[in-house]
Formats: sequence, structure tokens, C-alpha cells
Amino acid sequence: MEENVEEAEAIQKFGKKSRRNRSHRKIRRSRIRRKSRRCRSHRKIRKEKVKEVEVEEKVEEAEAIEKVQVEVKEAEALEKNRS
Repeated sequence: MEENVEEAEAIQKFGKKSRRNRSHRKIRRSRIRRKSRRCRSHRKIRKEKVKEVEVEEKVEEAEAIEKVQVEVKEAEALEKNRS
């Protein structure tokens, strides 16, 4: 009789533990998934920022090239006027 009572108590305890472990496992997995999702979104944001910076750099380069070309044209025009 006493053994059955002890067994029942043990089964109850282990049952609760396994239930807790199962739910805890779910929680841990969801946390990991959340972190990976966060990382994905952060990666996406970082990529967008990098693209924006690259576009800005290209625009700046194009403007600098235009300025140089305009200066060269002006210098050529001045030389033609002098001669």
C-alpha cells in the first residue's frame, strides 16, 4: 500500500516536471526564434542602411565629377578667348 502511494506521488511529480519541461522547452524555442527573427530584421535594416550610404557616395562622386567637368569646360573656354 505504501509503495503504491509513493509511486503515485513520484508519478505525479514527474508528470508535473515533464509538463513544465515541455512548456519551458516551448518558451525557450520561441525565445530563440524571436532572437533569430530580430537578427534577420536587423540584418535587413543594416543592408538598407548600407545601400543608402552607397547611393549617397555614388551621388557625391557624380557631383564631384560634374564639378570637375564644368571647371575643365570653363578653363577651355577661357583659353579659347585668350587666343
